[in-house]
Amino acid sequence: MVEDQKAAAKRGEVGLLDFDHFIDAQDWEISAFDIAVEDGAPGKARHRQIQEFDKPATVRLNLVKLKNECRIGDITWLRDGKAHSLRKIYGH
Repeated sequence: MVEDQKAAAKRGEVGLLDFDHFIDAQDWEISAFDIAVEDGAPGKARHRQIQEFDKPATVRLNLVKLKNECRIGDITWLRDGKAHSLRKIYGH
């Protein structure tokens, strides 16, 4: 992400990620939200965040346990009925 942003800035462009990946939007108009943690495989969990804009949206943070802490392994969401992920955007 950092390399893409630096390269895009040199070209005077935005880069591959042109929206906030935590809310799947460019603008913040959250009227309500719900957060839930779902158990996953050993050492993994999913953090589900449901937001209400003009329509409900769900963004999932796939968490991975590394030693004594959790890190975000990927962020996934549905847009227009199609699955998207932060890893897919960057080709991983």
